[in-house]
Amino acid sequence: MGKNKISEKIKILLVSRKPEIIELFSYCLADDIFVFKVVQDVAQGLKTVRKLIPHIIICHLDTNGDDGILFCEDIRNNSLTSDLIFLLLSNKHDDSIWQKGYKAGVDDIVFLPVGKAVIASKIKLFVRMLSNRDMIDKLSTKYEKVLHYLDDYKVRYKDLSRTLSKEKELLYNSLKQITLMVKEREEKNKELVELNKFYHNNRQSLVSVLTEIITSRGGLHREHSKKVAEIAVFIAREQKLSSKDIDNIQTAALLHEAGLLLLPEVQMEECINDFAPKMMEGVIQHPVKGSALLEIITGFEDVAKIIRHIHEHADGTGYPDGFKRRKIPIGSRIISVANFFDTLAYRKRKFSVADVLKMIDREVGSKFDANIVYQLRRYINRYPEQISDRTVEINLYALKQGMKLAAAIFTIHGAMLLPEGTILSEESLNRILQYDKVDPLKEMVFITDMDG
Repeated sequence: MGKNKISEKIKILLVSRKPEIIELFSYCLADDIFVFKVVQDVAQGLKTVRKLIPHIIICHLDTNGDDGILFCEDIRNNSLTSDLIFLLLSNKHDDSIWQKGYKAGVDDIVFLPVGKAVIASKIKLFVRMLSNRDMIDKLSTKYEKVLHYLDDYKVRYKDLSRTLSKEKELLYNSLKQITLMVKEREEKNKELVELNKFYHNNRQSLVSVLTEIITSRGGLHREHSKKVAEIAVFIAREQKLSSKDIDNIQTAALLHEAGLLLLPEVQMEECINDFAPKMMEGVIQHPVKGSALLEIITGFEDVAKIIRHIHEHADGTGYPDGFKRRKIPIGSRIISVANFFDTLAYRKRKFSVADVLKMIDREVGSKFDANIVYQLRRYINRYPEQISDRTVEINLYALKQGMKLAAAIFTIHGAMLLPEGTILSEESLNRILQYDKVDPLKEMVFITDMDG
Protein backbone atom coordinates (compact mmCIF):
# COMPACT_ATOMS: atom_id res chain seq x y z
CA MET A 1 0.00 0.00 0.00
CA GLY A 2 2.89 2.41 -0.32
CA LYS A 3 2.95 4.73 2.66
CA ASN A 4 -0.38 3.39 4.06
CA LYS A 5 0.28 -0.27 4.67
CA ILE A 6 -2.51 -2.25 6.33
CA SER A 7 -2.06 -2.49 10.10
CA GLU A 8 -3.66 -4.66 12.76
CA LYS A 9 -6.78 -2.49 12.59
CA ILE A 10 -8.26 -0.88 9.47
CA LYS A 11 -8.81 2.85 9.94
CA ILE A 12 -11.97 4.23 8.30
CA LEU A 13 -13.02 7.89 8.19
CA LEU A 14 -16.67 8.80 7.50
CA VAL A 15 -17.49 12.38 6.44
CA SER A 16 -21.24 12.91 6.92
CA ARG A 17 -23.62 14.86 9.07
CA LYS A 18 -26.60 12.55 8.41
CA PRO A 19 -27.49 10.46 11.48
CA GLU A 20 -28.94 7.64 9.39
CA ILE A 21 -25.69 7.38 7.38
CA ILE A 22 -23.60 7.40 10.54
CA GLU A 23 -25.83 4.74 12.08
CA LEU A 24 -25.65 2.58 8.94
CA PHE A 25 -21.85 2.55 8.84
CA SER A 26 -21.53 2.23 12.60
CA TYR A 27 -23.49 -0.99 12.30
CA CYS A 28 -21.45 -2.32 9.38
CA LEU A 29 -18.12 -1.39 10.99
CA ALA A 30 -18.78 -2.74 14.45
CA ASP A 31 -16.10 -5.45 14.06
CA ASP A 32 -12.94 -5.06 16.20
CA ILE A 33 -10.73 -4.97 13.14
CA PHE A 34 -11.97 -1.46 12.35
CA VAL A 35 -11.10 1.92 13.82
CA PHE A 36 -14.11 4.05 12.86
CA LYS A 37 -13.96 7.84 12.93
CA VAL A 38 -16.79 10.29 11.98
CA VAL A 39 -16.48 13.99 11.10
CA GLN A 40 -19.23 16.41 10.04
CA ASP A 41 -17.72 18.17 7.04
CA VAL A 42 -14.85 18.21 4.54
CA ALA A 43 -12.80 20.78 6.47
CA GLN A 44 -12.77 18.54 9.53
CA GLY A 45 -12.13 15.58 7.24
CA LEU A 46 -8.94 17.13 5.83
CA LYS A 47 -7.59 17.81 9.31
CA THR A 48 -8.44 14.30 10.49
CA VAL A 49 -6.89 12.68 7.41
CA ARG A 50 -3.55 14.39 8.13
CA LYS A 51 -3.54 13.03 11.70
CA LEU A 52 -5.18 9.63 11.25
CA ILE A 53 -3.99 8.66 7.73
CA PRO A 54 -6.95 6.28 7.30
CA HIS A 55 -7.05 3.34 4.95
CA ILE A 56 -10.58 4.11 3.70
CA ILE A 57 -12.44 7.45 3.38
CA ILE A 58 -16.23 7.41 2.98
CA CYS A 59 -17.62 10.81 2.00
CA HIS A 60 -21.33 11.65 1.78
CA LEU A 61 -21.79 14.06 -1.16
CA ASP A 62 -24.37 16.73 -0.33
CA THR A 63 -26.99 17.39 -2.98
CA ASN A 64 -26.21 21.10 -2.98
CA GLY A 65 -22.46 21.06 -3.57
CA ASP A 66 -19.34 19.38 -4.86
CA ASP A 67 -17.43 19.39 -1.55
CA GLY A 68 -16.96 15.60 -1.69
CA ILE A 69 -15.47 15.78 -5.21
CA LEU A 70 -13.05 18.52 -4.15
CA PHE A 71 -12.21 16.56 -1.00
CA CYS A 72 -11.23 13.56 -3.13
CA GLU A 73 -9.07 15.74 -5.37
CA ASP A 74 -7.23 17.11 -2.32
CA ILE A 75 -6.67 13.58 -1.06
CA ARG A 76 -5.28 12.40 -4.41
CA ASN A 77 -3.00 15.42 -4.76
CA ASN A 78 -1.32 14.72 -1.41
CA SER A 79 1.53 12.18 -1.69
CA LEU A 80 0.84 10.90 1.83
CA THR A 81 -2.80 10.07 1.06
CA SER A 82 -2.88 9.57 -2.69
CA ASP A 83 -3.37 5.79 -2.46
CA LEU A 84 -6.25 5.77 0.08
CA ILE A 85 -9.52 4.07 -0.89
CA PHE A 86 -12.16 6.73 -1.46
CA LEU A 87 -15.89 5.82 -1.44
CA LEU A 88 -18.39 8.49 -2.43
CA LEU A 89 -22.02 8.39 -1.21
CA SER A 90 -24.53 10.35 -3.27
CA ASN A 91 -28.27 11.01 -2.97
CA LYS A 92 -28.37 12.26 -6.53
CA HIS A 93 -28.56 9.75 -9.37
CA ASP A 94 -26.83 11.68 -12.12
CA ASP A 95 -24.32 10.70 -14.78
CA SER A 96 -22.35 13.85 -14.02
CA ILE A 97 -21.61 12.42 -10.58
CA TRP A 98 -19.91 9.44 -12.22
CA GLN A 99 -17.90 11.67 -14.52
CA LYS A 100 -16.80 14.12 -11.84
CA GLY A 101 -16.16 11.39 -9.27
CA TYR A 102 -13.99 9.14 -11.35
CA LYS A 103 -12.16 12.13 -12.79
CA ALA A 104 -11.34 13.26 -9.25
CA GLY A 105 -10.05 9.76 -8.36
CA VAL A 106 -13.03 8.24 -6.53
CA ASP A 107 -12.68 4.43 -6.21
CA ASP A 108 -16.41 3.74 -6.05
CA ILE A 109 -19.78 5.53 -5.82
CA VAL A 110 -22.82 4.27 -3.91
CA PHE A 111 -26.17 5.92 -4.56
CA LEU A 112 -28.44 6.28 -1.58
CA PRO A 113 -30.61 4.91 -0.21
CA VAL A 114 -28.84 1.56 0.10
CA GLY A 115 -29.16 -1.50 2.31
CA LYS A 116 -26.75 -2.78 4.94
CA ALA A 117 -25.86 -5.82 2.83
CA VAL A 118 -24.55 -3.63 0.02
CA ILE A 119 -22.46 -1.55 2.43
CA ALA A 120 -21.12 -4.71 4.11
CA SER A 121 -20.13 -6.21 0.74
CA LYS A 122 -18.40 -2.96 -0.25
CA ILE A 123 -16.45 -2.94 3.03
CA LYS A 124 -15.38 -6.57 2.52
CA LEU A 125 -14.30 -5.74 -1.01
CA PHE A 126 -12.22 -2.81 0.23
CA VAL A 127 -10.62 -4.98 2.93
CA ARG A 128 -9.61 -7.50 0.27
CA MET A 129 -8.26 -4.66 -1.84
CA LEU A 130 -6.17 -3.45 1.09
CA SER A 131 -4.92 -6.95 1.77
CA ASN A 132 -4.03 -7.45 -1.90
CA ARG A 133 -2.30 -4.09 -2.00
CA ASP A 134 -0.30 -5.02 1.07
CA MET A 135 0.65 -8.35 -0.49
CA ILE A 136 1.56 -6.65 -3.76
CA ASP A 137 3.68 -4.12 -1.89
CA LYS A 138 5.52 -6.88 -0.09
CA LEU A 139 6.05 -8.78 -3.31
CA SER A 140 7.18 -5.58 -4.99
CA THR A 141 9.66 -4.97 -2.20
CA LYS A 142 10.99 -8.49 -2.54
CA TYR A 143 11.08 -8.12 -6.30
CA GLU A 144 13.00 -4.86 -5.98
CA LYS A 145 15.47 -6.58 -3.66
CA VAL A 146 15.80 -9.45 -6.11
CA LEU A 147 16.40 -6.98 -8.92
CA HIS A 148 18.94 -5.18 -6.77
CA TYR A 149 20.70 -8.45 -5.94
CA LEU A 150 20.54 -9.43 -9.58
CA ASP A 151 22.07 -6.14 -10.68
CA ASP A 152 24.71 -6.48 -8.01
CA TYR A 153 25.35 -10.07 -9.09
CA LYS A 154 25.69 -8.97 -12.72
CA VAL A 155 28.25 -6.36 -11.72
CA ARG A 156 30.15 -8.82 -9.56
CA TYR A 157 29.86 -11.48 -12.25
CA LYS A 158 31.40 -9.13 -14.79
CA ASP A 159 34.17 -8.22 -12.35
CA LEU A 160 34.67 -11.89 -11.52
CA SER A 161 34.69 -12.82 -15.18
CA ARG A 162 37.36 -10.23 -15.86
CA THR A 163 39.33 -11.42 -12.83
CA LEU A 164 38.96 -15.07 -13.83
CA SER A 165 39.98 -14.24 -17.35
CA LYS A 166 43.13 -12.56 -16.06
CA GLU A 167 43.79 -15.40 -13.62
CA LYS A 168 43.20 -17.94 -16.37
CA GLU A 169 45.73 -16.18 -18.53
CA LEU A 170 48.11 -15.96 -15.57
CA LEU A 171 47.57 -19.65 -14.79
CA TYR A 172 48.19 -20.58 -18.40
CA ASN A 173 51.43 -18.62 -18.42
CA SER A 174 52.40 -20.10 -15.05
CA LEU A 175 51.71 -23.64 -16.27
CA LYS A 176 53.71 -22.90 -19.36
CA GLN A 177 56.60 -21.69 -17.23
CA ILE A 178 56.26 -24.67 -14.89
CA THR A 179 56.33 -27.04 -17.87
CA LEU A 180 59.51 -25.40 -19.08
CA MET A 181 60.97 -25.53 -15.56
CA VAL A 182 60.06 -29.22 -15.24
CA LYS A 183 61.75 -29.96 -18.54
CA GLU A 184 64.80 -27.98 -17.47
CA ARG A 185 64.79 -29.77 -14.12
CA GLU A 186 64.56 -33.14 -15.83
CA GLU A 187 67.54 -32.21 -17.96
CA LYS A 188 69.42 -30.99 -14.89
CA ASN A 189 68.51 -34.19 -13.04
CA LYS A 190 69.85 -36.23 -15.92
CA GLU A 191 73.04 -34.19 -15.84
CA LEU A 192 73.17 -34.56 -12.05
CA VAL A 193 72.69 -38.33 -12.29
CA GLU A 194 75.51 -38.51 -14.81
CA LEU A 195 77.71 -36.29 -12.64
CA ASN A 196 76.91 -38.39 -9.55
CA LYS A 197 77.65 -41.52 -11.50
CA PHE A 198 80.89 -39.99 -12.75
CA TYR A 199 81.77 -38.81 -9.24
CA HIS A 200 80.92 -42.20 -7.73
CA ASN A 201 82.99 -44.01 -10.34
CA ASN A 202 85.91 -41.65 -9.78
CA ARG A 203 85.53 -42.02 -6.01
CA GLN A 204 85.44 -45.80 -6.30
CA SER A 205 88.40 -45.72 -8.65
CA LEU A 206 90.37 -43.58 -6.21
CA VAL A 207 89.43 -45.85 -3.30
CA SER A 208 90.42 -48.91 -5.33
CA VAL A 209 93.76 -47.39 -6.29
CA LEU A 210 94.59 -46.37 -2.72
CA THR A 211 93.45 -49.76 -1.41
CA GLU A 212 95.65 -51.56 -3.93
CA ILE A 213 98.61 -49.38 -2.97
CA ILE A 214 98.08 -50.21 0.71
CA THR A 215 97.59 -53.94 0.12
CA SER A 216 100.52 -54.05 -2.29
CA ARG A 217 102.82 -53.58 0.70
CA GLY A 218 102.12 -57.28 1.41
CA GLY A 219 102.49 -58.84 4.84
CA LEU A 220 99.65 -58.07 7.20
CA HIS A 221 98.11 -55.58 4.82
CA ARG A 222 97.10 -58.10 2.20
CA GLU A 223 93.28 -58.35 2.26
CA HIS A 224 93.22 -56.70 5.71
CA SER A 225 91.37 -53.54 4.62
CA LYS A 226 88.81 -55.52 2.63
CA LYS A 227 88.08 -57.80 5.59
CA VAL A 228 87.78 -54.85 7.98
CA ALA A 229 85.38 -53.21 5.49
CA GLU A 230 83.32 -56.41 5.25
CA ILE A 231 82.98 -56.67 9.04
CA ALA A 232 82.33 -52.93 9.43
CA VAL A 233 79.56 -52.91 6.79
CA PHE A 234 77.85 -55.88 8.48
CA ILE A 235 77.90 -54.14 11.87
CA ALA A 236 76.76 -50.81 10.37
CA ARG A 237 73.78 -52.50 8.75
CA GLU A 238 72.89 -54.26 12.00
CA GLN A 239 72.97 -50.81 13.64
CA LYS A 240 70.38 -49.62 11.06
CA LEU A 241 72.58 -46.78 9.83
CA SER A 242 71.74 -44.84 6.67
CA SER A 243 73.07 -45.94 3.28
CA LYS A 244 75.25 -42.82 3.16
CA ASP A 245 76.78 -43.59 6.57
CA ILE A 246 77.35 -47.22 5.57
CA ASP A 247 79.07 -46.11 2.35
CA ASN A 248 81.34 -43.72 4.27
CA ILE A 249 82.18 -46.42 6.84
CA GLN A 250 83.02 -48.91 4.09
CA THR A 251 85.30 -46.37 2.38
CA ALA A 252 86.95 -45.43 5.69
CA ALA A 253 87.53 -49.12 6.47
CA LEU A 254 89.19 -49.67 3.08
CA LEU A 255 91.41 -46.60 3.55
CA HIS A 256 91.94 -46.64 7.32
CA GLU A 257 95.65 -47.41 6.84
CA ALA A 258 96.22 -44.72 4.21
CA GLY A 259 98.46 -42.87 6.68
CA LEU A 260 100.91 -45.79 6.63
CA LEU A 261 101.75 -44.84 3.06
CA LEU A 262 103.58 -41.83 4.48
CA LEU A 263 105.98 -44.12 6.42
CA PRO A 264 109.00 -45.89 4.93
CA GLU A 265 108.03 -49.44 4.01
CA VAL A 266 110.70 -51.07 6.20
CA GLN A 267 109.75 -48.99 9.21
CA MET A 268 106.06 -49.73 8.69
CA GLU A 269 106.58 -53.50 8.42
CA GLU A 270 108.75 -53.58 11.53
CA CYS A 271 106.16 -51.66 13.51
CA ILE A 272 103.15 -53.64 12.35
CA ASN A 273 104.72 -57.08 12.47
CA ASP A 274 106.76 -56.78 15.64
CA PHE A 275 105.11 -53.87 17.51
CA ALA A 276 108.60 -52.51 18.20
CA PRO A 277 108.15 -50.03 21.07
CA LYS A 278 110.68 -47.60 19.64
CA MET A 279 108.68 -47.39 16.42
CA MET A 280 105.11 -47.44 17.74
CA GLU A 281 104.96 -43.79 18.81
CA GLY A 282 105.19 -42.66 15.20
CA VAL A 283 103.00 -45.41 13.77
CA ILE A 284 100.02 -44.85 16.08
CA GLN A 285 99.61 -41.43 14.53
CA HIS A 286 98.95 -42.88 11.07
CA PRO A 287 95.12 -42.32 11.32
CA VAL A 288 95.78 -38.59 11.79
CA LYS A 289 98.13 -38.57 8.80
CA GLY A 290 95.65 -40.56 6.73
CA SER A 291 92.82 -38.22 7.73
CA ALA A 292 94.86 -35.17 6.75
CA LEU A 293 95.67 -36.82 3.43
CA LEU A 294 92.00 -37.54 2.61
CA GLU A 295 90.22 -34.46 3.96
CA ILE A 296 91.65 -32.29 1.19
CA ILE A 297 89.84 -34.46 -1.38
CA THR A 298 86.30 -33.25 -2.09
CA GLY A 299 83.70 -35.74 -0.86
CA PHE A 300 86.06 -37.49 1.57
CA GLU A 301 85.56 -35.13 4.53
CA ASP A 302 83.32 -37.55 6.50
CA VAL A 303 85.60 -40.47 5.65
CA ALA A 304 88.62 -38.51 6.92
CA LYS A 305 86.80 -37.76 10.19
CA ILE A 306 86.05 -41.46 10.75
CA ILE A 307 89.67 -42.47 10.10
CA ARG A 308 91.06 -39.77 12.41
CA HIS A 309 89.28 -41.24 15.45
CA ILE A 310 89.69 -45.02 15.02
CA HIS A 311 92.22 -45.10 17.89
CA GLU A 312 89.96 -43.25 20.35
CA HIS A 313 88.89 -45.22 23.44
CA ALA A 314 85.48 -45.32 25.09
CA ASP A 315 86.97 -44.11 28.39
CA GLY A 316 88.76 -41.16 26.76
CA THR A 317 92.31 -42.58 27.00
CA GLY A 318 92.72 -42.91 23.23
CA TYR A 319 94.14 -40.51 20.68
CA PRO A 320 94.41 -38.09 19.00
CA ASP A 321 91.66 -36.07 20.75
CA GLY A 322 90.72 -38.15 23.81
CA PHE A 323 87.06 -38.40 22.79
CA LYS A 324 84.74 -40.53 24.94
CA ARG A 325 81.91 -42.91 24.06
CA ARG A 326 79.19 -41.24 21.94
CA LYS A 327 81.45 -38.35 21.00
CA ILE A 328 83.54 -40.82 19.01
CA PRO A 329 81.97 -41.18 15.52
CA ILE A 330 80.03 -44.43 15.18
CA GLY A 331 82.09 -45.35 12.11
CA SER A 332 85.31 -44.95 14.09
CA ARG A 333 84.01 -47.18 16.89
CA ILE A 334 82.98 -49.88 14.40
CA ILE A 335 86.29 -49.87 12.48
CA SER A 336 88.28 -49.89 15.74
CA VAL A 337 86.69 -53.22 16.77
CA ALA A 338 86.81 -54.72 13.26
CA ASN A 339 90.47 -53.68 12.80
CA PHE A 340 91.56 -55.11 16.15
CA PHE A 341 89.76 -58.40 15.56
CA ASP A 342 90.95 -58.96 11.98
CA THR A 343 94.56 -58.02 12.78
CA LEU A 344 94.91 -60.50 15.64
CA ALA A 345 92.53 -63.26 14.54
CA TYR A 346 92.95 -63.40 10.75
CA ARG A 347 96.22 -61.59 9.90
CA LYS A 348 98.76 -62.53 12.57
CA ARG A 349 96.98 -65.74 13.53
CA LYS A 350 98.88 -65.89 16.81
CA PHE A 351 95.57 -66.17 18.65
CA SER A 352 92.37 -68.11 18.12
CA VAL A 353 89.11 -66.31 17.41
CA ALA A 354 87.93 -67.21 20.91
CA ASP A 355 91.10 -65.76 22.48
CA VAL A 356 90.79 -62.53 20.50
CA LEU A 357 87.15 -62.19 21.57
CA LYS A 358 88.25 -62.63 25.20
CA MET A 359 90.76 -59.81 24.73
CA ILE A 360 88.06 -57.63 23.24
CA ASP A 361 85.65 -58.44 26.08
CA ARG A 362 88.26 -57.28 28.59
CA GLU A 363 88.41 -53.92 26.79
CA VAL A 364 84.63 -53.37 26.58
CA GLY A 365 83.68 -50.16 28.34
CA SER A 366 87.25 -48.90 28.46
CA LYS A 367 88.26 -49.21 24.81
CA PHE A 368 85.43 -50.77 22.82
CA ASP A 369 81.66 -50.20 22.49
CA ALA A 370 79.68 -53.13 23.98
CA ASN A 371 76.96 -52.93 21.34
CA ILE A 372 79.48 -53.10 18.49
CA VAL A 373 81.27 -56.06 20.09
CA TYR A 374 77.88 -57.79 20.31
CA GLN A 375 77.36 -57.26 16.55
CA LEU A 376 80.91 -58.53 15.85
CA ARG A 377 79.99 -61.83 17.51
CA ARG A 378 76.91 -62.04 15.31
CA TYR A 379 79.12 -61.49 12.25
CA ILE A 380 81.42 -64.34 13.33
CA ASN A 381 78.37 -66.60 13.77
CA ARG A 382 77.13 -65.72 10.28
CA TYR A 383 80.49 -65.98 8.52
CA PRO A 384 82.85 -68.18 10.59
CA GLU A 385 86.22 -69.17 9.11
CA GLN A 386 85.97 -72.38 11.08
CA ILE A 387 82.90 -74.18 12.40
CA SER A 388 84.43 -74.13 15.87
CA ASP A 389 84.28 -70.32 15.85
CA ARG A 390 80.47 -70.39 15.81
CA THR A 391 78.46 -70.10 19.02
CA VAL A 392 74.75 -70.53 19.73
CA GLU A 393 72.49 -67.47 19.89
CA ILE A 394 69.57 -67.86 22.27
CA ASN A 395 66.87 -65.54 23.53
CA LEU A 396 67.56 -63.99 26.91
CA TYR A 397 64.36 -65.46 28.35
CA ALA A 398 65.15 -68.94 26.97
CA LEU A 399 68.29 -69.32 29.11
CA LYS A 400 68.35 -72.29 31.48
CA GLN A 401 70.44 -73.51 34.36
CA GLY A 402 73.57 -75.35 33.29
CA MET A 403 74.08 -73.41 30.05
CA LYS A 404 77.56 -71.95 29.55
CA LEU A 405 78.06 -68.40 28.29
CA ALA A 406 80.21 -68.22 25.15
CA ALA A 407 80.41 -64.44 25.53
CA ALA A 408 80.19 -62.06 28.42
CA ILE A 409 76.88 -60.28 29.01
CA PHE A 410 77.30 -56.51 29.09
CA THR A 411 74.91 -53.74 30.07
CA ILE A 412 74.12 -51.04 27.52
CA HIS A 413 76.65 -48.84 29.36
CA GLY A 414 79.46 -51.37 28.85
CA ALA A 415 79.57 -52.83 32.37
CA MET A 416 80.09 -56.59 32.48
CA LEU A 417 77.15 -58.34 34.11
CA LEU A 418 78.45 -61.92 33.72
CA PRO A 419 81.81 -63.02 32.23
CA GLU A 420 82.36 -65.50 29.42
CA GLY A 421 82.45 -69.09 30.62
CA THR A 422 79.84 -68.55 33.33
CA ILE A 423 77.75 -71.66 33.90
CA LEU A 424 74.27 -70.34 34.53
CA SER A 425 72.70 -71.03 37.90
CA GLU A 426 69.36 -70.05 39.34
CA GLU A 427 71.04 -67.09 41.03
CA SER A 428 72.73 -65.85 37.83
CA LEU A 429 69.52 -66.29 35.82
CA ASN A 430 67.58 -64.25 38.37
CA ARG A 431 70.29 -61.60 38.25
CA ILE A 432 70.02 -61.38 34.45
CA LEU A 433 66.22 -61.15 34.44
CA GLN A 434 66.07 -58.63 37.29
CA TYR A 435 68.61 -56.37 35.61
CA ASP A 436 66.77 -56.61 32.26
CA LYS A 437 63.63 -55.22 33.89
CA VAL A 438 65.51 -52.13 35.08
CA ASP A 439 67.93 -51.59 32.19
CA PRO A 440 67.09 -53.77 29.13
CA LEU A 441 69.84 -56.07 27.88
CA LYS A 442 70.40 -57.38 24.36
CA GLU A 443 67.65 -59.78 23.35
CA MET A 444 70.04 -62.54 22.21
CA VAL A 445 72.80 -64.17 24.30
CA PHE A 446 75.72 -66.30 23.07
CA ILE A 447 76.24 -69.72 24.65
CA THR A 448 78.51 -72.65 23.81
CA ASP A 449 77.20 -75.37 21.54
CA MET A 450 75.11 -77.56 23.84
CA ASP A 451 75.72 -80.58 21.59
CA GLY A 452 79.49 -80.02 21.42
